[in-house]
Amino acid sequence: MFSVIIPTYNRPKELLNCLKSLSKQSFLNFEVIIIDDHSETEVSKSFLSENYPFRIVISRNEVNCGAALSRNKGIKLCKYEWIAFLDDDDIWRSDKLEIINSAIEKNPDLDFIYHNSRIRMINEKTEYVTKREVPADFFKSMLVKNIIGGTSMIVIGKSLTEKLGFFDKDLNALEDYELWLRFSKIFKPKYIDQPLTIYNYETSVKSVSKNIESNVKALNLIRKKYATDYKKLTQKEIRENKEWEYSMLAHKCLLNYQRINAMKFYFRAFSVNKRIKFLFTSIISLIYPKLIFKLR
Repeated sequence: MFSVIIPTYNRPKELLNCLKSLSKQSFLNFEVIIIDDHSETEVSKSFLSENYPFRIVISRNEVNCGAALSRNKGIKLCKYEWIAFLDDDDIWRSDKLEIINSAIEKNPDLDFIYHNSRIRMINEKTEYVTKREVPADFFKSMLVKNIIGGTSMIVIGKSLTEKLGFFDKDLNALEDYELWLRFSKIFKPKYIDQPLTIYNYETSVKSVSKNIESNVKALNLIRKKYATDYKKLTQKEIRENKEWEYSMLAHKCLLNYQRINAMKFYFRAFSVNKRIKFLFTSIISLIYPKLIFKLR
């Protein structure tokens, strides 16, 4: 049995599409926890007029709290041990939970699962599939860069959050990366090499996750929180970490179509290890940013 947590804020159309996609799951032993983060139009059972083949629990925040606190609230409301996260504008492949359930049955000691995803760039009319890594030293690799991905690519045991805590409420961005970092320090996750989640990205649409200031602040807080661990990285790993940070910030600038800022961050990424691909990307981000999404 699974508990699926969906935080939502002012995206009624996307939420309905998300729930409709969940109805097509081949494995239907799950509940859905919707956390309405104080949307202008309240999410209610009457709003969800369709009869879904799964239990739905709706909880509304009295004020807008953000993704971290909303997901934490959802975790506390979960009835079942296995927790899957889903953003309201994303969808799952119809066999996702069936595949995850099979992995759990074969590996009963699992606590933490991640997988690939398909990224759809709506405005650019292009898509690509992510390819995740399976390193020997998982925690150190996570310190260097986020090799797991976002929340909709993760399934975790509720007992894991009870041992190691919830999403950090002090982070307005990258709270998912920090939690995976914390988990991977103790547990090595199970990797499933299939794109089981479809991420729908719409460029120029503002969100907290794309806010550069929030991301820079979050990176600084994470570095401070794991200062002792960062000191153990080699000079090569430190350079790779800076390269990842700059390229990640550049990508978020591109999602906002901030061409000049994207160019600057990609050039900073190039200056770390002198990788030609980042110099090329820096130039292209200024001239024709759509091409970068098409080449990923």
